[in-house]
Amino acid sequence: FQYTDFQDFHTIANDTENLSFVFPESMTKAESQYLLTHAFMKEPLGVWLIQEKKSHKMIGAIRLEKYDAKAASAEIGYF
Repeated sequence: FQYTDFQDFHTIANDTENLSFVFPESMTKAESQYLLTHAFMKEPLGVWLIQEKKSHKMIGAIRLEKYDAKAASAEIGYF
């Protein structure tokens, strides 16, 4: 993630029809900005942006969830 992904991130995060379980309420731009910088850019390991090849527009994200180093396992979460 880069800060230039902010507008795409904000648009996706506010798509309550498709993301009601991930982001149950609409976010203000300030809330989206905080989430992008603190949850995705500050700790980038294990979080990846998905982008459309031609336009380079953000269309989603994937991240490692329930990571267990001892069992060498994790789940992939996406939105």
